[in-house]
Amino acid sequence: MPQTPERLKEWALLVYMCADVPEPGIHRASNVNLLQMANSGSSSDVWVVAQLACPGPWTYRYIFPERPLGSDAAIIRPVHAIASVDSGVPGSIEDFFAWASTACPAKNIMLVLWGHGFGIDYYTPQTLSNLGLVGQLLPLQSAGAASAPIGAAIRTGAVDAANTPDWFRFGWDASTNDVLDNNQIGDALRACVSKLPEGQKLAIVGFDACVMAMAEVWCEMQGTADIGIASQAGLPYSSWPYDGFLERLLQQPAAQPADVAKMLTQAFVEFYVTHPTEYVTLSTCDLTRIEAFEQAVKPLAQA
Repeated sequence: MPQTPERLKEWALLVYMCADVPEPGIHRASNVNLLQMANSGSSSDVWVVAQLACPGPWTYRYIFPERPLGSDAAIIRPVHAIASVDSGVPGSIEDFFAWASTACPAKNIMLVLWGHGFGIDYYTPQTLSNLGLVGQLLPLQSAGAASAPIGAAIRTGAVDAANTPDWFRFGWDASTNDVLDNNQIGDALRACVSKLPEGQKLAIVGFDACVMAMAEVWCEMQGTADIGIASQAGLPYSSWPYDGFLERLLQQPAAQPADVAKMLTQAFVEFYVTHPTEYVTLSTCDLTRIEAFEQAVKPLAQA
C-alpha cells in the first residue's frame, strides 16, 4: 500500500465499479472508463482511485499515478488484486471506502457507485436471474427498457409483486446473485462517514447508473454526502465522461463541492452533444435539504 502523505489532498475521486455481470457491453464500458481515469491520472491535489469487481477470481484496485505532460500512453495497472469481492453487499462498499480513504486521504471525497441501477422500478436483475430471464434481456440498458418482460412475469403470476422485496436495487453481482437495497447503500455510506478522521468528508455521492436520481433514492442517503449526482433515466454504456470531468477538476482542485458537481454535469452535456444518443439525463441534488423535503411531502403521502 502506498505511504500516506502528510498533507491531505483537496479531492479524492473514488469509483466503486460493479461489473461482475454477464454483459460484454458492461465489461467494455468499465475498461473505457478506467482508461479515461488512467489517462487523466491523479495530481498533487487530486487522487483518482477505483475498484473493479468483474467476472473471475480477482477484484482489482487502482490508484492512478500523475500524468506529466508528454507522458506515454496510459496503462491500466492495478495496485492490488484481491480475492473476488461480492459487490452486491454493503460491507464491500465500506471495505473499499476504508481502504481508499486511508491510502488516498483528501479533504473532500467524491464516491461514485458504478453499475446497474434500477431506482424504484419493478425491474431487478436478481429477480430476473431467479426467473431464468436474464439471458433473454441482454444487453440491459435501463429499467424502462425491461419493464415489459418483468411486467408480463408479474401478470402471469411468475413473480408475486406484493411479496417480493427485490424491487429497489443497485449493483447486482451475478457471481453471488446479491444486489443492494437503497437503504443498504445509505447505511453503508453512513458507516463510511462515521469512520472518517477529522478534516475529511464525503462531499459528493454519485450513481453512474440508470434511474437512480429519484427522491425515494436520495431520501435513503440522508446523513451521507452534501450533494448527490445521478440520472433520472437510463444511461448508455458510454457512461460518464471521466476524462472531461477530471480535466476540469485537475485544473481547479480547490473548487467547492457544488462547483465540482457542476463540472461533471457540464462535461456530461458536452460529451453527449458530440456523442448523441436517444435520451440521457444527469442532475445534482442538494442532499442537505432531503429531510425538509420529506416533511413537506409527508402530508400528501398520508392523504
